[in-house]
Amino acid sequence: MDSNITNLIRLEGYKATEQDVPSALTVIVVDDEPLMVELLSRTLKDLGHETVATGTDGMQAVELARKHRPDLIVIDYAMPNMDGMEAAEIIMKELAIPIVLSTGRTDDTTLQRARKADIHSYLVKPFHREQLKTAITMAMVRHHEKLASEAKIAELSNELTVVKAVDYAASLLMEKFRIDRRDAIEKLETAARARSCSLLDASRAVAATLAPRPVQEAV
Repeated sequence: MDSNITNLIRLEGYKATEQDVPSALTVIVVDDEPLMVELLSRTLKDLGHETVATGTDGMQAVELARKHRPDLIVIDYAMPNMDGMEAAEIIMKELAIPIVLSTGRTDDTTLQRARKADIHSYLVKPFHREQLKTAITMAMVRHHEKLASEAKIAELSNELTVVKAVDYAASLLMEKFRIDRRDAIEKLETAARARSCSLLDASRAVAATLAPRPVQEAV
């Protein structure tokens, strides 16, 4: 096996553990070689997973993903109509489904494209049962880590929005009532309790009421 892809799998998979993978996944298998589809489906079944649909090109992969919303997709790299990499990019962006990219190619161009597309895991042909099992584990772990990271970013972004809104509303209250920041925050908290709303909503209401209106030009 090419040393580049060996190192890539080793580095990206070091956190993967069997405990992170559900015992039964719904899987879509897409490959333009019927024998490979059969082999993958049979091996997945042996691992306790269910193949819910199969396809032979990238366009079918996207359509099947939209229809079945599986837990995982194993997709070949080189296929007609739309290759597996392009299909995987569309699926991950639209549906956030983890992907195992199966390929017989290990050249630098392919690897760089896979890295850029943020493919979850790789399966190098020919493969055996344990290699597929490891690829699935890595894909699921990376997928969960990515979702957790995105959730944290969203949480921090929301916190920043609240801080900015409260700070602006407090400054408006301080100016209007000639009070300090502590009293202004207490007024916002009181308003939130009285309205049975969040501090963010109370701050926005204060800002809508007290914010200076732009001067309109005379017509």
